[in-house]
Amino acid sequence: MTSSRAGSNASTWWRSLSKAGLVALCLAAGACSDDPITVQEGLTEAEVEGVLRFLYEVEAFDPALDDVTPRPCPDGGSVVFDVTRSLEATAVAEEGSENFRDCAGRASGQAFTLQGRLDLSVLYYLDEFGRIIDVDGSLSGGLDWATEGRTGSCRLDLIVIPPASSVSGTACGLAVSQSFD
Repeated sequence: MTSSRAGSNASTWWRSLSKAGLVALCLAAGACSDDPITVQEGLTEAEVEGVLRFLYEVEAFDPALDDVTPRPCPDGGSVVFDVTRSLEATAVAEEGSENFRDCAGRASGQAFTLQGRLDLSVLYYLDEFGRIIDVDGSLSGGLDWATEGRTGSCRLDLIVIPPASSVSGTACGLAVSQSFD
C-alpha cells in the first residue's frame, strides 16, 4: 500500500508540476489569452528600398544647408532638423539629428509613415566660390515604420555617397547600396 501511495503522490506532484510549467510557459510566451498572437513581419527588400527613397525625397540625406525646420512631409507630419553648422575655408560641417514626427508619404507606389530619430553628420566641400562640390556624410539611428496595416522598427547605419544621391550600409537588417538619380 505504501508503494501505491507513493505512486499517487508522484502522480499528483507531476500534475502540479505540469500545471505550474504550463502557467509559466503561458506567462512567458503571452500565449494564454483569448487574443491570437500576431507575428509582425519585417520589411521586404523592396519596401526597404521604398523607405530609403522616401528618406531621400524628404531630404534626410542632404539637409541642403537651409534652415527650414520643421519640414512638412508630403502626406502629413514633419521632419525636424536640429543641426549645428561650422564653417571652414573649404568646407561646411553639419552635426545633429533629424526627428521624424508621423512623417507620411509615398515612395515606389507604397505609403509609409515614419517616426523616430536619425543622427546626421555631413561635410560639404566647397570650391573657391563657396559652391558645394562634394559631400561626405553618415546617417544612423532607429525609425518606427507603418505601411499597409503593418508596423515595426528598424535600424539604419548609412554612408552618404557624393553628391548625396546614393547611400550604402545597412537598413532594417539588410545590406543596401542605392542610388536615387
